[in-house]
Amino acid sequence: MRAFIAFIMLMVLTLSAPAVDFSPPQIVPDRLPGGISAIEMSVINKPDDDAGHVNLRTGFDRSARAVIETQHQYAGQTTKQQVIGWREHIILPEFGSTQLDAKIDTGARTSALHAVDIAVESRNREEWVSFHLPYLGEPRSARHSAKIFDKRKIRSTSGIAQLRYVIRTTLVLGNRQWQIEVSLADREKMKHDIILGRTAVRHQGLLVDPAKSYRAGTPVSGGSGKSNP
Repeated sequence: MRAFIAFIMLMVLTLSAPAVDFSPPQIVPDRLPGGISAIEMSVINKPDDDAGHVNLRTGFDRSARAVIETQHQYAGQTTKQQVIGWREHIILPEFGSTQLDAKIDTGARTSALHAVDIAVESRNREEWVSFHLPYLGEPRSARHSAKIFDKRKIRSTSGIAQLRYVIRTTLVLGNRQWQIEVSLADREKMKHDIILGRTAVRHQGLLVDPAKSYRAGTPVSGGSGKSNP
């Protein structure tokens, strides 16, 4: 009789004891993307019928899906941008229709145009600058002028800071055109008559492929594809 009672008590204790999960614990990161902890995310996403239990798995899954969706959206946006090479043919229509072989230099902030015989003059109480552009192939006496937009100390490739005059002019790349800021400098010893710095190409939906050249095609002055300055 005592053995039977002991057997019944053992069965009752066995049935009432909580189940022990011997599966390896799931690792949940302390902080999820956006600075929200896993527990905070779980409480936010807790179902209404949850009787006081915290569902860490639900919060982690939803956060992971959000990250994946963001990555796919970013990849879709980059495919809409135009790819250009590290050098391109361009035109500065305000100085004629002659093409320039431009180097796209995202390491430089301000663009630089090869100009010589630079002189400052006053027009209607405004500062203008006149200069000669060798790339046009005109006689040395031929001069061009533009209103001075800014004066900046710009460090040359040799590391020397120079005070340069900056003007604004129209750039034509492919069938698009927009206004850029360009400094005037003597680039006689340089291979390219103009470099386009990052301020000239940013906000234009352009991606630079350092392994390619002339991806934009022949510049078309007055083309239909215009961008805002």
